[in-house]
Amino acid sequence: MAPEVFKSSNYDEKCDVYSWAIILWQVLTREKPFDEMKEYRSFAISWAAALQGKRPQLIHDCPPPIERLMTM
Repeated sequence: MAPEVFKSSNYDEKCDVYSWAIILWQVLTREKPFDEMKEYRSFAISWAAALQGKRPQLIHDCPPPIERLMTM
């Protein structure tokens, strides 16, 4: 869930861009985002993303154009 949606603030189609980037990250890494927080509930993960700006780790050796696409 995009941080804007979780915070119940005004949001637009940009929240779909966030979700797309997370899915792209999953496809490239074949991992679950925030898996290091698996002992926490999804609420805590959403809270960390929305209020603390937590994002999945950047991918080692990711081509720069793809990394820019995901982080934009």
